[in-house]
Amino acid sequence: MPHKPLRICAAPGCPSLTRGRYCDAHKTQQQEETKHYNKHSRNKTITSFYKSTDWKRTRQLALIRDNYLCQHCLKDHCFTP
Repeated sequence: MPHKPLRICAAPGCPSLTRGRYCDAHKTQQQEETKHYNKHSRNKTITSFYKSTDWKRTRQLALIRDNYLCQHCLKDHCFTP
């Protein structure tokens, strides 16, 4: 299987090329920022709701009902899975 093409790191101003979203220098930094955000800024009630069995079941039923098609696209008559 061929490798993903190289692209510029997603960190602002970083010219490094990488196969992922961030270069090695910024990958660790991004992981730390995400960890801090998850620990301090996320609403615990909302997070627990989206992890609940009720939400997952309801979401799956809606996807099946809509044939896995995007509702925003359907409004514009564009059929995008």
